[in-house]
Amino acid sequence: MKSNSLTEIPNLRSCNELRVLDLASNMISMLPDDAFKGLNMLHDLLLSNNNLQSISSNAFTGLSRLQVLDLENNYIEYIHPDAFRETKRLQDL
Repeated sequence: MKSNSLTEIPNLRSCNELRVLDLASNMISMLPDDAFKGLNMLHDLLLSNNNLQSISSNAFTGLSRLQVLDLENNYIEYIHPDAFRETKRLQDL
């Protein structure tokens, strides 16, 4: 889904076996709470080169297996202190 001019996160809840999600180089400006709910197997989430400005406390809810999170080249001004509470396996940010 890289470079598709997406402005929001698509509903992927039925893709519960998904391991890599590449949403880089789009026009996504916000991560709604529970946007990635149901993606329990996700290891890599690539969100670089978007228009993200803030990260809420529930943005990554359910991503307990997430290991790689790429937020490079966004406009992030605020990250809630609890944003990464469920990403215990995160190794690369």
